[in-house]
Amino acid sequence: MSFDISETGKQPIARPARRTYTGIFKAQVVADAITNKRNIKELAAYYGVHPNQIKNWKSTLLKRMEELFEDKRRLRHNKSTKSSKQQSCMEEASESTKSKSSSP
Repeated sequence: MSFDISETGKQPIARPARRTYTGIFKAQVVADAITNKRNIKELAAYYGVHPNQIKNWKSTLLKRMEELFEDKRRLRHNKSTKSSKQQSCMEEASESTKSKSSSP
């Protein structure tokens, strides 16, 4: 079922373009939300965003807050250890495939 402009006599409703926000802006909004100086509805009106958007940003921060305080050196070491283990496993797998293919 399609709607033709001539059938309805009205033009289709144009959606506004999606807005993108900087990390600094999101951080400021969430900082205000966490300090509880104003409620979410007031913050949404003040900053011109939907209250659900503020809740989503706050939720994201709370879920990922632990990453902010991780020891980056330890993470790098774990990644390099993991990648070297993966590399050795891949080498072993390729060697076993070569030996199987070269066997009569």
